[in-house]
Amino acid sequence: SLLLQFHSPAEAQENWKINSFHSDIQVQSDGLVSIVETIAVDFGTLQKHGIFRNTPYVYQNKNGSKTYLEFAIRAISRSGNGEKYSKSTSGNDVILKIGDPDKTISGPQSYTVEYTVKGNLLGYEKFDELYWNVTGNSWEVPIEKVSANVTLPKAGVLQTACYQGTTGSNEDCSVSEVSPTNTLFETTRVLNAGEGM
Repeated sequence: SLLLQFHSPAEAQENWKINSFHSDIQVQSDGLVSIVETIAVDFGTLQKHGIFRNTPYVYQNKNGSKTYLEFAIRAISRSGNGEKYSKSTSGNDVILKIGDPDKTISGPQSYTVEYTVKGNLLGYEKFDELYWNVTGNSWEVPIEKVSANVTLPKAGVLQTACYQGTTGSNEDCSVSEVSPTNTLFETTRVLNAGEGM
């Protein structure tokens, strides 16, 4: 008898990884949220054009209504130089296709994605709430480490929560108060494809 196990071509194409995903999130006093993501990837020997950065922009609220976020891209770079990109939407995601379609790259690369978001700061009678999916759940490769540094315009954090894993997971990740205006969120394990924080 013969048993043959092999990777499908689709899996073979995604044989790279994200070494680290760091997000600096600044809540501005005008209600906008400024985000700078630094995504360190390693394509190994693969010849890639770049990455797809999928971010949810439609959130289902507890009462059944939906919140639609507005994104404004400020800058996208790779290893310090401006990088070509295009923006589209699919389903509930904003999709950034980052890279030059006429050029391939390999090995370690560092992407910086800078943008602002309107609508992810929810205002209640006695507090405001920032609800944010840091990585999205659409990565087809593992992410070794995720961190998010959230800075508020003034002191007053009432409550924090951080979850890692597939959509809807209640597996806790690490939360540390750096200062009265600054909180650091970190994963406690490698995230597999399709998982996020």
